[in-house]
Amino acid sequence: MKTNIELKKAIVNWLLENENTWQRVNSCHENFKNYIYDNNGNYTNGGEVVSRFIYAADKLIYSARVSNKNDVPCAVKQEPV
Repeated sequence: MKTNIELKKAIVNWLLENENTWQRVNSCHENFKNYIYDNNGNYTNGGEVVSRFIYAADKLIYSARVSNKNDVPCAVKQEPV
């Protein structure tokens, strides 16, 4: 098992390397399902946090909007993670 930081790095790297993957978030969940679900399909201890991290990381990486003024990122509404 990876440590918390190693897992986060692996997830972010996976998301960056799979930018054009169809249903990227679902595919990422599938790739890291051993950290999210147990053999019975229930969340592992911390699995829900990993699931939410995948969604939040994807949104942060791919949903940021850029303004017309000097290409400065606009503020993005934060949602609970």
